[in-house]
Amino acid sequence: MLFKPHNSYSNKVFVIFFIIIGHHIGAQEKKQETSIDLAKKEYTYLSERVKNLDSIQSKIYAQAWLVKSKSDSNYGQLVQAYKVMLYRSDKKLWLHYADSMLVAAKKTSDDIIIGAAYMTKATVFYGRKENKKALDNFILADEYIAKTNDNYSIHKVKYGIAQTKYYLGFYDEAISLFKECSEYFKEENDRAYLNSLHYIGLCYNRLGKYDLCTATNHLGLEEGLRLENSEMTAYFIHSEGVNQFGKQNYKEAVNKLTNTLQDFIQNKDFANETI
Repeated sequence: MLFKPHNSYSNKVFVIFFIIIGHHIGAQEKKQETSIDLAKKEYTYLSERVKNLDSIQSKIYAQAWLVKSKSDSNYGQLVQAYKVMLYRSDKKLWLHYADSMLVAAKKTSDDIIIGAAYMTKATVFYGRKENKKALDNFILADEYIAKTNDNYSIHKVKYGIAQTKYYLGFYDEAISLFKECSEYFKEENDRAYLNSLHYIGLCYNRLGKYDLCTATNHLGLEEGLRLENSEMTAYFIHSEGVNQFGKQNYKEAVNKLTNTLQDFIQNKDFANETI
């Protein structure tokens, strides 16, 4: 005989095999149903899920958001979806998503949305240390946002321009912009206000205006106490340590820098730890 009759063991194997296959097919169908269900959800539901889930799970909802907004030709939502995907993807893909975001933004004809897209692209270049390209895109962002009455976004762009100018060595221009930002953010955003003061001090140090740097660092520490915000305390002390080094007060410089070292190690701030 070519074929032997199935014994009980063979029957059990076939039963287990079909259970496994059936489970796999069922899982695939369930997955497909889930994708269809997500496409029917409201944008608010998808955005909330993105915010409240871990990075792996939230990416599923971000992708659904992207697909839905493309299908609806809802370019405002598409911009937001691209931005979410950008920050949940490998850094190598950030510029790709930033470009896609900008294309979608321009289709909205909304100055704030277009300006914000340029700002995101500028931030990507800034993170890649391509400061000239970052500055070019911050300036383009400013051209659009300056047409609006959104003061927060206007000063957010100014801060980005100032920060980039600092790294390009245009310290006087950066100081002027950071001063505008500090005056505005003083009443709007404590951390942005303290950050602006910190950069003003850094600029003074680079220009060799050590006394002005010291005065700014002291102001930053006092304002941090007043606002009950200690997030920038180590940075002002660190800045003053570098400043005292410039003034050749080495003992004080060593003391201040040593006192901040553990903060930077704990925060994994390798740049300032290296300094």
